[in-house]
Amino acid sequence: MRRLSSAVACVVCLTLPALPLQAQSRQDEQTDAMRVLLKGLQSLIADEGLAEFSAVALVQKAGLAAFAVPDKPALTFIQPATVKAPPLPVEGQSLDLRLAMTMLSQSYGPDGTFNVLAAQSNPNLKALVLRKGTANLADIRRLLQENQLQSVDAGGTLRLDVPLVIWSGAGLTLGPNDKIEINRSTGAFLTNFGHLDLNGSTISGVGLANPASPSFMPFVTTADGGSVAVKNAYIQHLGFGTAPAFSGFAVMRGIIHTADRQNHIESSRFEDLVSLTIDGASDVVVESNRFADMRGGSVVVTHSTNATIRSNLFSGKMPTNAIRLADGSTGAVIEGNVVMGGKHAGILIGKDSSGALVSHNVIWKRDGGGIAISNSDCEKITSNLVIDNTQKGIEVRDSLDSRVEQNTILSNQSAGIWVSGQRKGAQTWVTGNKLAANGSGLAGAIGESIYLDANDFTQQYPQFLSGDLTAQFKSVALDLRGAKPITLISSDNVKTDPPKTTCSN
Repeated sequence: MRRLSSAVACVVCLTLPALPLQAQSRQDEQTDAMRVLLKGLQSLIADEGLAEFSAVALVQKAGLAAFAVPDKPALTFIQPATVKAPPLPVEGQSLDLRLAMTMLSQSYGPDGTFNVLAAQSNPNLKALVLRKGTANLADIRRLLQENQLQSVDAGGTLRLDVPLVIWSGAGLTLGPNDKIEINRSTGAFLTNFGHLDLNGSTISGVGLANPASPSFMPFVTTADGGSVAVKNAYIQHLGFGTAPAFSGFAVMRGIIHTADRQNHIESSRFEDLVSLTIDGASDVVVESNRFADMRGGSVVVTHSTNATIRSNLFSGKMPTNAIRLADGSTGAVIEGNVVMGGKHAGILIGKDSSGALVSHNVIWKRDGGGIAISNSDCEKITSNLVIDNTQKGIEVRDSLDSRVEQNTILSNQSAGIWVSGQRKGAQTWVTGNKLAANGSGLAGAIGESIYLDANDFTQQYPQFLSGDLTAQFKSVALDLRGAKPITLISSDNVKTDPPKTTCSN
């Protein structure tokens, strides 16, 4: 079948007019123009004088707003109205940190817990527990001294040598210029079961490798009924291992308590973390942040509903996905993000994470693919720019009723759009996309039924189709602008009623 398909393609090629030199130059000019803008953004990211610029501001300054800024206005962070009660006095005490670790391990598993306990330099495993009230940095200094947990300087950056636990009902507010350095060598970390408010603050992991637990690094984890509000913060050098709770900066929902506030993380910088992890939470917003040199998936969302990952900028070293949605994380909105470099798919949606909207993102120069959808139904992938990646531009695998619409897909080394591993009768809609200079335009491997309408293949000459769609090459070649809708069928497809889904798109 493969030889026959190739032969058919060759025959069709012979019947087509040669590609005009003018069309070839347009193809090159379009890709080159985008590269100039993206390289300009790279230079802006590297400019230390612009370190305080938000992701949105840098993208606009680079001239990429038309591609990476969604049409909708920025989200507004509004907490539910509450009756103001008199502030509680701040209270804290020294407690056995194993209580907090037990709460984490019972809800989220024991992985990594031994490393945390082994890292403690305090032989009595003591932590400072903030029990009541909303503390500031001065309160934390005072409580550390009063409980004889460590000596502290009167002002400036606070070095935290012991774990800090914010108990349910308590809170910690850090303002502009407040800085906490969490000591790796003594096993320190911050766990929040109450509320953590960072506004212009800095939290850093510091210190040499822990002598008893070399893999350990500090982390900030919000869990159970806790919540966070982060704005204009700088968070760096956190996270270790593979357990989500210790990934660097984590927001994890418990099965018993629920947060009374929305979790919102915006206009901040994250550097050298394993991940920013969202697990089991609803309606979390991650917006206009800058991520650099992350050591795992930069933003990982699991078991969560209605997450919004919007207008973030990803650069530097990225060993895996910039944005990963998995394990039943439904109803997500992933829009306006710019991903520059790194390995594997820039945006990955998988494991029953259905109903996502992926729009207005820019994925450039990945050592891997651009956007990948796997085993997740009812996805809408629209208005993205996917350029210069070493593998596929947009991939849809084992996913029902996915819609790939109005994307610009340029110069990816493999197929611009790849549809594979589909269930019998599965339908995929591919409409209004512009494809140019990819390894091939549209490819399939058990792609089942693919509906095409108004796609522009004029600059994808001559490799329009590949894989098990190659034999239908002529259908596209004779209508390169997609004036007439057509449906492509896999070479081994037997007409089957489409599987039922609950998609509303």
